[in-house]
Amino acid sequence: MRLLLSTIGILLLLSCSGREPRAERALTHSASPEGVRMVLRLLENSGDTKRVGILIQNPTHAPIQSIRAWVRFDPETVQVSDLTIEDGRLTLFAPNERDIDMEEGFVRIGAATREPITDSLMTLATFTMESSSTPTLTFYDWREGGDGHTAVLSLDGQSVKNLLQAPPSLEL
Repeated sequence: MRLLLSTIGILLLLSCSGREPRAERALTHSASPEGVRMVLRLLENSGDTKRVGILIQNPTHAPIQSIRAWVRFDPETVQVSDLTIEDGRLTLFAPNERDIDMEEGFVRIGAATREPITDSLMTLATFTMESSSTPTLTFYDWREGGDGHTAVLSLDGQSVKNLLQAPPSLEL
């Protein structure tokens, strides 16, 4: 059972990685009306240093199996550090999607779970940012079908549903 769940998690992550899957194993992507939201929330404010959380709001308790959250920031004006994955149920990570890219200006998370998560609210991750200006953080590359860099996915047979509504930005 553990191997099956690991395989599903990896398939979900790879299905959104930008690589073309082989036709006989291709998963189809579609949008879902579930109404899951991903938001950035200011958790602590100490002047130029702020602690930010990435939260998933799931009021209908839809089964979440994979999450991609790429947060865009301006690396010229913002210093980001201390990325922490807060939910221990996310144990399968896509390569290079559990880090901060200070050159390009991304917090990159791509994770899957062995068992679907149905919590109404979960904190995916937190990070610290420093800036003397008023930076704007945005979720990068959300696509309705779930094949972008920001998505909340559920697996239903051979179909991958993006449960995520278009996410908002946060001006600090």
